Amino acid sequence: MRHLIIISAVFVLLSCLDNQKKPSPIASDRLELTPGPDKNLKEEHLETKTDITACDKTALDFLKLANKNIQTDFFHQLDSIRKVQYPQNDQDKAIFVDLTPALLDRFLRDLNKSEFSKTGKFKKEYYFGIAPPKYTDSKECKDAISITFDKKTCSFLLVIYNEFPEEWCQESSVIYGFKINGNRISDFGRNEAG
Repeated sequence: MRHLIIISAVFVLLSCLDNQKKPSPIASDRLELTPGPDKNLKEEHLETKTDITACDKTALDFLKLANKNIQTDFFHQLDSIRKVQYPQNDQDKAIFVDLTPALLDRFLRDLNKSEFSKTGKFKKEYYFGIAPPKYTDSKECKDAISITFDKKTCSFLLVIYNEFPEEWCQESSVIYGFKINGNRISDFGRNEAG
């Protein structure tokens, strides 16, 4: 929360400083309606300048989760959000499987660094041998872990896919979104699908 306040204050300060300078606008700094090639169709095109802040992180920053302090922060935030999502501790009745330190360590070892660095995506199939209560697991139903790096937001999306048989392979997923800033996890979120 403190970081959000600081960032907001910086943006307000920068916008105030920017308002003091009044350079003459150029075409890419303003919205401009221009007629299309056929005036009878009365087509208009909207041109805008896109302001994208550069991300100073790389996909391989995900490997920082091998650091036990950063990993501890990750699982602390995961436990905190699960307490909010499951206030009655009903998660063992759900069909969702959360990431564990052992699964994370295994995934970090299996990560194809070259592929992940080039594409920002990597997925690995596993057999967790974990089934929700009242179900059994089968090797026919493949589990998986995937990671995606979003260069625009400097954020990671980690997904745990757990499949178990019930007429066919049913899938449940737990999705984690987060950023790694220095030795801290920020903007952590957890969602479920299945």
